Amino acid sequence: MQMTQSQMDMDADITQKMNDFLSNDTMLSADARNVSVSTSNGIVSLEGNVATAQEKDRIMKKASSLSGVKKVNSQLTVGSSSSY
Repeated sequence: MQMTQSQMDMDADITQKMNDFLSNDTMLSADARNVSVSTSNGIVSLEGNVATAQEKDRIMKKASSLSGVKKVNSQLTVGSSSSY
């Protein structure tokens, strides 16, 4: 299925908003701030490590709340890899 330019722009906007959120949210651990975000056809994919289940929930809720998001696929792993 071909994506329209407006869908590609919306996907890029969603990814940028999530990256801004991750970078600027001081309540998130360093690992959570490095979560990988990609968006395709309104489906947000999140991948990486987070320190706690609360961080995972916070990130998932933020992604779900953004305009244009149809679904969130989480590959987030609880348990920091770099803090040990």
